[in-house]
Amino acid sequence: MRSKLAILNFSSSSEAFSDYVIEELTGVLVMKNKAMVIIECRSLDLSHNEMNIRLSGNVSDKSMQSIGKQLGVQSIVSGSLSNMRDAYRFKIKVINVEAARIKH
Repeated sequence: MRSKLAILNFSSSSEAFSDYVIEELTGVLVMKNKAMVIIECRSLDLSHNEMNIRLSGNVSDKSMQSIGKQLGVQSIVSGSLSNMRDAYRFKIKVINVEAARIKH
């Protein structure tokens, strides 16, 4: 059985940019990792509360773990782009749903 990974959210100042990053991450992961099933959460019908968490950009590790369990995935991907005055900070993290720990 193949492992399942869900791309939950990507927060930035632009919804269009966030959508672009999610699409690119999905495409790269699908092309490079045939041993894993990739789920893009934007296309899933999540509950209203979960949708608000996802769209707010403030997704705690505990919230991601809960959503991951409901989706039946082993890992959740989340990320952000922040403006740090003279530069941007790009972060991606993968959380193991069972262990609730960040993978490196």
